[in-house]
Amino acid sequence: QTELILSCQFNNHDCLNQTLEWSFEANYGNCFDLNGKNSNNPMNQFVPGWAGGINIDLFAGVQKKKAENLLDKS
Repeated sequence: QTELILSCQFNNHDCLNQTLEWSFEANYGNCFDLNGKNSNNPMNQFVPGWAGGINIDLFAGVQKKKAENLLDKS
């Protein structure tokens, strides 16, 4: 989980290690549930818009140096 998801915030609160629950689905691959089955304190959204939602940074598998080399073909 932490190799794929670098950071997770929901309503400006960390949600990476507290509420994300990983599962694998044959049709979709890696899946993450924000309020997992065993979540005693589920996170709710009350404010509409981007500031009140979820923000997730994912690792796409390309390191910065490799990406720069791919872009710099001069």
